[in-house]
Amino acid sequence: MTKLLPIVAFVALFSANHSVTAEAPKPLKALLIAGGCCHDYPGQHKVLSEGIQKLANVQVDVVWTNDTTTNPPLALFEDPDWAKGYDVIIHDECAAGNK
Repeated sequence: MTKLLPIVAFVALFSANHSVTAEAPKPLKALLIAGGCCHDYPGQHKVLSEGIQKLANVQVDVVWTNDTTTNPPLALFEDPDWAKGYDVIIHDECAAGNK
């Protein structure tokens, strides 16, 4: 027992002076782009973004258009840096008429 005393004392002293706090990892940043023809995008983008955020450490930003044509306006793509700052891009749009 006397041999363990210095080890126990060291561990106690080290633990008291060096608290180990694990920081939570930063969430991934995701961009969900949604809208266009033929699907329930108003409901879909909510289900997808909320579900992803609930199940994983991901912050989901949503860009969607309520235009239901095959050529929905997605002005976001006019900016050459539209994806800057995101780790993941999720495309959920039906824009078959876009050129």
